[in-house]
Amino acid sequence: MLPPWLKDAEQFILIFTGLFCMGAGTGFERSLLPRMAVHTFHEYSAVTRLNFVATFGLSKAIANAVSGPISDKFGRKPTLVGGFLIGLPVMPFIIIAQSWTGITFMNILFGFSQGLLGSALFFLLIDLMGPTRRGIAVGLGECTIYVSTALINILAGKLATEYGYRPVPFYVATAFSIIGLVSTYPLQDTLALVQVEQSNSEKLDHDMRMKYARMASIQPSVLDEERELLKKDTFESWAMSTEGSTLMSYRTGPDENGKVSFRFPDDEATLNENDDDSIAERDPPLKTLMRLIVENPNYTSLCFAGLVMNFKDGFAWGSFPVFFSHEHMLSDSHTDMLVALYPLCWGFAQAFTGALSDHFGRKLFLVAGTASCAIACALYAVPGILWGAQGDYRHVGVWIFCDVLLGLGTALAYPALQAGAADEVDPVNRGLALGFYRFVRDFGYVIGALVCGSLQDAVGYEWTFIFVALVMTVALLFMALVYKPTFDPHDFESVHMNMQASPPFGSLRDPDVPHLLHDDDDDLNM
Repeated sequence: MLPPWLKDAEQFILIFTGLFCMGAGTGFERSLLPRMAVHTFHEYSAVTRLNFVATFGLSKAIANAVSGPISDKFGRKPTLVGGFLIGLPVMPFIIIAQSWTGITFMNILFGFSQGLLGSALFFLLIDLMGPTRRGIAVGLGECTIYVSTALINILAGKLATEYGYRPVPFYVATAFSIIGLVSTYPLQDTLALVQVEQSNSEKLDHDMRMKYARMASIQPSVLDEERELLKKDTFESWAMSTEGSTLMSYRTGPDENGKVSFRFPDDEATLNENDDDSIAERDPPLKTLMRLIVENPNYTSLCFAGLVMNFKDGFAWGSFPVFFSHEHMLSDSHTDMLVALYPLCWGFAQAFTGALSDHFGRKLFLVAGTASCAIACALYAVPGILWGAQGDYRHVGVWIFCDVLLGLGTALAYPALQAGAADEVDPVNRGLALGFYRFVRDFGYVIGALVCGSLQDAVGYEWTFIFVALVMTVALLFMALVYKPTFDPHDFESVHMNMQASPPFGSLRDPDVPHLLHDDDDDLNM
């Protein structure tokens, strides 16, 4: 069976093209707008300067909230096309803008565009990769975006040094927007794949549907016991263990017709391939979301940690270029390097951390990532406190280390957060749950920009870094103490491999075997 990235190579190329173009737009803004605020529009107040991050974050958060239900109802591709169209006029406007206020308000469109693009592209990627590779999907997607952002940071800085802030860099930015829009034309929607995955989920007993969505695992030792029991005409029980929870079923038969059935202790009905009782009527989206928020502390804690991650990034986005070039008087080349290094490390590392979180579980990566970010944020303040404002090689050396640590820490946590949120819901509600998670996460840009901007004006950059480190520490405590992973490292992939090697219950292609463990190979590998 071909892996999905070979079977659907054209689709993956188109998706990653869209992700790269999305990251390119962010790269131009991250590199140039904070410096333009000071040098072109003479905005020296941090609160005023960071308003463009706040408007971006607010509109992106709203776009994420609406993009989930929209893409679930109308499809991923229409949402993606809408995102590129909405963002198309942003870069040309920056070329002709006469005030910082105009750029701040135009960034509402940019944020809404990025929210639609990010949600649609990640939904497409997660749908194609299937339930066993969500971490890989999120990691590769985030890797593409932030590597693009980092490379374009460097390109934008060089273009600005050579040709000035306007118009040449934003001509190039507009070209990336057009390329992204064109790449959507041959792209196929994946909504049909979601329906297939949901159908497989609904074939499970009702009590097991959430465990399926959380990548429930079957212990190999239990499967070995089953294979031994298959030598008899009947066997007494079958157990499936998922993170401390055991669901027992009783297998009866074969009967006089050679048929096999299962009975659950809390259910008088006998399950077989024709049973429809396991397919539950779906709640309205708002009710589903409210129940998820109120009753699922895992999902709530993931949303909070995501918010804090972008709280930190909103501060970094709006402050790093000015912090290095204006506050500490570093050269343009040093500033470009330091601004790019953090997202570059973040991006490259996510190519691996998402996949590793599928194998080793989410919590390890969430705790390590938030801890690394907290330490890095505190260390950014050290050179200014010890050696003063004038930047030299000591400052640059410490900040390089901080950039790498902050990038790696964010890479550890970021894909695990989104993949963890996807673990908590049924496939049919994935767009809704991920849309809300991304809404809360990106609202962190708003809070980070407003709070940290006020703090910078009041107490300076160094103490603002210390405050951000404390906020990251709170997120660390949530991940360590509140988040209780339901994801087993021996995930659904190991189930599939065990089935292929030596299928339990005889042949899983036997139509008389209930569908509890009866998934088509193609469905599992989507």
